[in-house]
Amino acid sequence: MGKVRATACLILIAITVWLPRDTAATELHRTLLRQAQELDANGLSVAWVRAEEPIQTFATGYVDPQHNQPMTTHHRFHGGHTGRAHLAALTLLLAQQGVLDLDAPIDQYLATRYPWMIELPNYPTLTIRHLLRHSSGLPDPLSQRRLAWSMLWRNLTDWEQAYSATFVLERLRSRSPLFPAGQQIALSPANDNLLCLIIESATGDDYYRQLYRKVLLPLGLVDTLPANQRQIEGLIPGYLSSRNPLMRLAMGPDGRNLNEQGELIVPPQLDWSGVGLVTTPKMLVRFYHGLFNGQLLDEETLTLLLTPPPLPRYSRPRVNAPYPTTLSLYPQEQGHRLWVHHGYFPGYVTLVHHLPEHNLTLAIQSNQDTLLQAALPKLLGQLQAALLPADPDQHQHATTGPEETDSLAVQ
Repeated sequence: MGKVRATACLILIAITVWLPRDTAATELHRTLLRQAQELDANGLSVAWVRAEEPIQTFATGYVDPQHNQPMTTHHRFHGGHTGRAHLAALTLLLAQQGVLDLDAPIDQYLATRYPWMIELPNYPTLTIRHLLRHSSGLPDPLSQRRLAWSMLWRNLTDWEQAYSATFVLERLRSRSPLFPAGQQIALSPANDNLLCLIIESATGDDYYRQLYRKVLLPLGLVDTLPANQRQIEGLIPGYLSSRNPLMRLAMGPDGRNLNEQGELIVPPQLDWSGVGLVTTPKMLVRFYHGLFNGQLLDEETLTLLLTPPPLPRYSRPRVNAPYPTTLSLYPQEQGHRLWVHHGYFPGYVTLVHHLPEHNLTLAIQSNQDTLLQAALPKLLGQLQAALLPADPDQHQHATTGPEETDSLAVQ
């Protein structure tokens, strides 16, 4: 309870600095404080922006509870699979500029550099659109136990190559596809890896350099960095909740994912492009808000980005699991349209919301990955409710299931 009270007090101090002295601010203050008292988090960082107003931020708790180092809004977290949004945005921007053809066979871009890829499942029929929509039928290579052990061994003996895109993709050679390309949806990091290799082949440049020049720099994302090395400037330690014995053995009893030299114990290339960025909530808000407001893509391309493909999910769908868009966002309904994006990397969790009717974007990150399932959505939902205009019918709406989410797509 001492840590919870300290967290609550830090929130009180942090948000009092910038909140205007009016009724709405007071209610927001109380909402955040009340939610903070229910959490037992090491640290939290939050940001939001509405329309063209300035971005608001606050941070609370600790970077490292053992040394009582306070969290600030400038500390960086691993963004998890929110990196897929940046990848999708760059891919469609290059298509918009005529560099890529979404419906061309991927062999057009990969045959010269990677002739062995002809052995990948569904390869002759795959297009960039299939990869973006995760409708390629490619299996998830990281789900193979033998591959996981192989990657662990390579991590111990040759870290630089342990999780490269080509190493992972080679493990899919001659495997059977999950389904014919374009018929169902199954998320797989293999799609992300192929997209990055296609971008590099088409541009003759490194993926991260292209991302910096075309996405990060134009949007002013100065605190978003590649997660392609063990030691990353400004990255704070995360705390792992995994019950995986291998993970626990590597991390130690406290689950801390940085060693004494400040290096990540779990290699950041675990999913290469899919989890390839470290960032802050302020940078996430700036990216998603800019993306939704047409600062990167034209209207036609943005519509393509946000339209869930009319395809069934592979295997049994989860309850209340709507279809993802090209962006890997999930449309939901909570009395208003809501776009949701989750990010996870061992020790970190990220959650982003965007409400198009209110042009409101929110992001929250924590360096304790136990908070994703319940605590972060609840805290962000309460903050979201406090920022929205009063709606007497708001509490009569229920969250819809996947059957009702198609109407949320931009047509």
